[in-house]
Amino acid sequence: MKPAIEVTARTAHEPSYGNPIVIRVGDLLETFGKDSNWPGWIWCRHPDGRSGWVPERILRVSGSGGIALEDYSARELSTNSGERLVLLRTESGWGWCRSASGDEGWVPLGALNSETT
Repeated sequence: MKPAIEVTARTAHEPSYGNPIVIRVGDLLETFGKDSNWPGWIWCRHPDGRSGWVPERILRVSGSGGIALEDYSARELSTNSGERLVLLRTESGWGWCRSASGDEGWVPLGALNSETT
């Protein structure tokens, strides 16, 4: 795992979904298709009814279903332009970040400034 990197939000970001999908290893999901704007993501529905984009690499897909190979949350982080964040990991154009208040979630890498994004 790469070390955490300090970054700055270049632009503000607001979450796209109010009740993001959360999955655990072994969860069975319905799969509906890949994202043409964000390669590497697939739209899924959890048995609890929540839907969202899930990294394709953490699923074993067969037909219209998939099995989760890792725990995952689609939670996005609200950010303000100029806000300092810690980038903890990246996935297909998005970064999992932590704010100064300790909140964590996904932010598009294009909304961040750093020497590595």
